[in-house]
Amino acid sequence: AWVQAIGTVMAILVAAGIPALQERKRASERRRRLSIATLRLRSHLEALGAATIERAANVRGFKVETSTSNQISSLMHQIFLWEIQPVEQKVDAIHDLDPRVTKPIIDLLQEFDQYSIMHGRVSSATETEMHIAMSAVKSSLVLRLERIGQLAFKASNAIRLIEEEALYPDIRARNLGGRP
Repeated sequence: AWVQAIGTVMAILVAAGIPALQERKRASERRRRLSIATLRLRSHLEALGAATIERAANVRGFKVETSTSNQISSLMHQIFLWEIQPVEQKVDAIHDLDPRVTKPIIDLLQEFDQYSIMHGRVSSATETEMHIAMSAVKSSLVLRLERIGQLAFKASNAIRLIEEEALYPDIRARNLGGRP
């Protein structure tokens, strides 16, 4: 009877342990995929930040008064933020972002929307209006580009911080002022 009872208990433990082990394995795979996705997102955010800072310098140094409409049109093509699309795709692929990352990314996308409106005003202007449009928004374009770059680096650093906290839990306690 004891042998049968022990066998029954062992069978119950094994039956309960198999789904738990499978769930642990699935959770581990989800964490690994999320880690890879956030690493890629961080990489794209860093590329976006570097590109926008460089483009802001190009716009700042651009002489509207002495340029032709073709030169302004060429500049507008060069300063479009093509790097934003991979960032948006990576954000859409990650459904569970930490709020410390979500806020700078939302701010970044909102700033990009405002930049796109200003960029579109100059890009869609006629040749005769292009100088006026560029003169009116040049400083705002520079400011928006710099802000997008700052927000991209801020989101990238937030991802880096969260990854470090996952590896070293004592860092999280220090970041939260001693709270676990």
